[in-house]
This record gives sequence, structure tokens and C-alpha cells, in this order.
Amino acid sequence: MKYTNRVLGLLLALLLAFGTAAGASASMQAPAGVAQLAAAPAAVAKQTTANLNLRKSPSVHSASLLVIPKGAKVLVSGGSSGWVQATYKKKSGWVSAKYLTSPAAPAKPKSSATRYLLSFQPVRKKATSVSPALAGAMRKAKVQRLGATGSWSRIKIGKVTGFVPTSQLSSSLPAPVHRYSKSAQVLRKSTSAKAARVASVPAGAKVEWLRTSGSWSYVATAGKRGWLPAKQLSTQPVATQKTIGSRWLLSSSVLRRSNHSSSASLGRLAPGEKVGLYTTRGSWSQIKSTRGIGWVPTAILSSTAYKPAHPAPRWILSSTAVRASASGTSRSLGTVAAGSTLTLHGTSNGWARVKTSKTTGWVPSSALVAKAYTPLKAAKRWTTANVHLRSGYSTGYKSLAVISKGQQVSILGTANGWARVSTTKGTGWIGNGYLATSKPQAPRPAPAPTTEYRWTTANVNLRAGAGVSHRSKAVLPAGQKVTFMRSDAGWAEVSAPQGRGWVRETYLSKSQPGVLQPDAQRVIAALKGRTGDTVSAIHTIRSGSSGHSSGKAVDLMIRDYKNRARVAQGDKLAQFLLDNRIQLGIYYLIWQDRIWLPTTGWTPYSDSGKYGSQFTGNWNDTTRHMDHIHVEVYGNAATKGPLDYRALSAR
Repeated sequence: MKYTNRVLGLLLALLLAFGTAAGASASMQAPAGVAQLAAAPAAVAKQTTANLNLRKSPSVHSASLLVIPKGAKVLVSGGSSGWVQATYKKKSGWVSAKYLTSPAAPAKPKSSATRYLLSFQPVRKKATSVSPALAGAMRKAKVQRLGATGSWSRIKIGKVTGFVPTSQLSSSLPAPVHRYSKSAQVLRKSTSAKAARVASVPAGAKVEWLRTSGSWSYVATAGKRGWLPAKQLSTQPVATQKTIGSRWLLSSSVLRRSNHSSSASLGRLAPGEKVGLYTTRGSWSQIKSTRGIGWVPTAILSSTAYKPAHPAPRWILSSTAVRASASGTSRSLGTVAAGSTLTLHGTSNGWARVKTSKTTGWVPSSALVAKAYTPLKAAKRWTTANVHLRSGYSTGYKSLAVISKGQQVSILGTANGWARVSTTKGTGWIGNGYLATSKPQAPRPAPAPTTEYRWTTANVNLRAGAGVSHRSKAVLPAGQKVTFMRSDAGWAEVSAPQGRGWVRETYLSKSQPGVLQPDAQRVIAALKGRTGDTVSAIHTIRSGSSGHSSGKAVDLMIRDYKNRARVAQGDKLAQFLLDNRIQLGIYYLIWQDRIWLPTTGWTPYSDSGKYGSQFTGNWNDTTRHMDHIHVEVYGNAATKGPLDYRALSAR
């Protein structure tokens, strides 16, 4: 009995050690012997493959102690006929062995991978750009990549773990990015010109760029790191020597790193670009350009400003030498005959760069025309009327002189319906229609003309010829009496005390206008020298208006009147006139389709139905006074007091 008690005690201790209970069926079994107890299997962990009843005995008819959920871990020990003893949540019983499996081995943690940052990045708390930054990681920083979430990677750098964009990670160390200091600079501790000094950076120094923040760049140089102004850094090497002069490119060219054609390209330069010259070595020149500092062939550089042109045909007027450069003393490359066709590539200082059938060089720009030119041997011709000798083959060219009717000239060639002629007043162009192959008959004497007079209706230019392209010889004041000579295409030739010349006929009247009243004269005098270029013209006496015809009205014409800035300047002039209406004797103003009267102030003009009835059906920018300020005065009512100019000086 003593021996049996010891075995039962040992069995109970083992069961308690595995956390199991004997179960109802087990308590009914006879105690096992020592040899049988030693052979019992040890408890092992299993995992359920379905929701499973923990039963009181190994039978589906046995009572269920509880339901073990699918995937739960249980401890099993021993079995019989497809059933095993199991313990779950301190409950012991029997379960079907076919619903148990060995638990999967725990997944081994993925090993981290080394990566390098391609740019400065904030390390985010979460995988989104709006997440707070835990720290900042510099370009080329070495990090451990722990995993990925969408387009973000989870990394560890130092003691910080967070997220950065996957696109900014590289499996290899990025190559350094270099910049060059344009001038001597101070390396600062932070992005401020007042920040502590880290080191000095000489002009032309090569630094490693790490990041940019605003207008500053973070760089490494000579073992130190700090901030430099970004605008003082160049992507190309910077020469520290000064240029010795300016040059212009004659043609497109590759900028080379050194002075030979097989050297690396730094980019292509466009013709006409202005560059700085550093030095010339053999057939190459070192220059400073928009692509940086490099070398180009010396032959494509011009010492004078060069304006490139799209290749276009030109014709030579006379036999001309083609020069190696834009100078009459440079080497001759050959001669082109009159009438030859050339290709124009650009111009410089009165010279044209052209390509002939044999070479490329320079000829005087004056020797070329843009129309097909047929040279002729000097043949006699006679003018059939008083005609302009022009600098080119159209009326758009300036007049060099007036050749009188019947004068003999020598014709040198023709182009565009015009003849190039040699005259006693020089060489130029006359329309073919004004030349005859025989000397015209002398005209019969004309009867003495009756003297006619005209009067100017505004201040107007007296020009040297019939057109605005002719120079102004003088300005005739409004109301000036002139002698009328003749009319030509809307222009009148007149004789005035200031000389003889041409005036546009729209500024002339056949009747003597009224006298400009004192108040109108005071308005003009008050504005003299104070309108800048806002007022393009001042009109006073003319017919068609009681105010103008009586000398009581002044029109201030506003230049570029549709421009907002010009309208604002016109507003200032109108305010100045109102501020001084008592001193100047002003009755009313019209401006920008509004009228100012002493009794009403500013009110609508054309839309009112009260004013401008004479313009009904003919309203436009002029009749609505959008392009000028109309000033109406009393006549001679000004107080002549000091003027208030504050409106004109206001900003």
C-alpha cells in the first residue's frame, strides 16, 4: 500500500506540472505502474484547424466542456483511437486529432537593407507628406530600409525610425553634385547673412552641393559644411580672371571644354550671342557665355555687335569685294559682279555677312538690295516731273533730294519697278514711271498764279517734304498765316516766316481763325513743361465748335489713351485744372465721356441726352472725349493767383 501511494503521488505531480487535469474518464482508470508512467509522451503544442469541442471523454457523444476556436494553440499529451488529451485555458479534456496541426514556425524578421538618400528629406512619422517630420536626413545619408508602404519606405537612421519616399532612395551611394563659387563668399552656419561664420570660400572654388533651402544652398567644402547664397553658385566652372573684351558669335557653335574639336561639349551657343573674351590660343578662343566658360573657334567671333538674320536672298548693286571681316581694310576673299545673288546671314556695323557661290564673307550693307536687281550700263534718262530721289526702291525710303522736271540722269540698274540713277545731287532711286528715254519738251509758260493764304488750326510741323518721314524744319503755331503754294496727296507746300516746307492740309484753314483768348493762353502756359510725354498735342482754334472757333477751348490730346497708366495721368491733369479753375478762368471740362460743370460736378456725357447732340449717330473715341481733355474757359476771367500743382506730383 505504501508503494502504491508513492506512484499515485508521482503521477499527480506530473499532471499538475503540465497544467492538465485528470478528466472524468482518466479518474476511472487504474493507476499505471512505474514502467508505464515513464513511457507517457510529453505535452506538445498543436493548433486547431476548425472550431473544436473539448470533450469530457474521447467520444463524440461525450459532453463538451467548451469550444476551442479555429487557430487556437493547445497542449496535447497522449492519445487513443484518433483522440488526444488536450489542455486549453486551464481546461483539460479530449479532442479529435484530425483537427490538429503543428503550428507554423514564426516568420523570420526580414533583414534590413542599406540605402542612400538621393536628396534631403524629412523623415515622416507616417507614410504621407502631411505627416509631422521626426528629423531631417541629408543627401547621401546611409539608412536602413525596413519595409515599404505604397510609394513610401520605412527607414531607420540613427535612433529615428520613420518614412521617406521610395523614389528618393538608392542602393548605391549617389555621385557628388558640384557647384562653383562665382565670387569670394562666407560659409554660414545657417541660412542668414548674419549667421555665424564657418569658413571662407574663394572665388571659383569647387564645392559639393547637398541641398537648397529657399535662396540658400547647403554645401561641403574643405571638410566643412555650411550655407552659401544659391545665386552665387554656378553649375559650370567659374574663371576668376577678367574678360579682355566683348565678342559676338557669327554662327551657331558648340562650346568646348578645351581648345580642340574633340573636347567635351558644354552646350550649343546661338548666333548673335554676346560673350566675354578671356584669351585666344591658336585658332581657338576661351569665352564666357550663357552656357558657361569654354572654347570656340576664333573664326566665328566678331569684335562688333552682330545681328543674325534668317538666310535670305540679296542682290549686289555693283561689283564689290567680299572681305574676310566687317572692315574695308580686311583681306579680300574675291569679287562679286553687279546683279549677283547672295545669301544674307546677318549684319554688323554697316556690313552684311553673306554667302556667295564661292565663299562666306562681308560686303557693305549699302551694296545690297532685297529685290532682284538688273544692272544696266549708264544710259541717259530724263525726269518727267519734279520727283524725289530716294535712298531705296519704294516710297517708304527717305528722300535724299528733289530732282526737278526735265533733268538728265544716268540709269545704273532696275529693281522692283524703280531705277537706280546717278544725278547731280547724288545716287539714289526714282520710280520708272518718272523717267523718259528722251528729253521732254519745254512746257509753255504758265500764267502767274494768284496768291492764296492759309491759317494753321493747331501747332503743326513744317516738314522738308510731303510726308511724316521728312524732318521737321520748324513748328508753326496755331493761327499762323502762311502762303499756299501747291497741294500733293493731302499735303500742302507753304511759305511761312519760318521758311518754306510742307504741312498736312487737315491742319490748314482757308479763313482766318479767331484769336486765342487770355484764359486759354493761361491754361497752356500753366501746363508747359509739366505734362511729360502724356500730352501728344494741344489743339486750340478751329472751325466746327463755338468754343474752338472763338478761341475759348483747348484740347489736350492724350498719348496711347487706351493704356490704363495714361488714363491715370489724364485724370491727374484734369484734377489739376479743376484745382486751379478760378486762377485759370476754366468754365467746364469733358474727359473720358464725362462732363464737369460748376453746378453738377462730374456727370455722364454721351449717355445723358443733354450734351453733344451734334454727334448723334457719330459717337466715337474722339467725340466722346476718350482720347483728349476738352478745356472750355470763360475768356478773360482768371484771377491769376498762385497755382496748386499737388495733383500733378501725386503718386
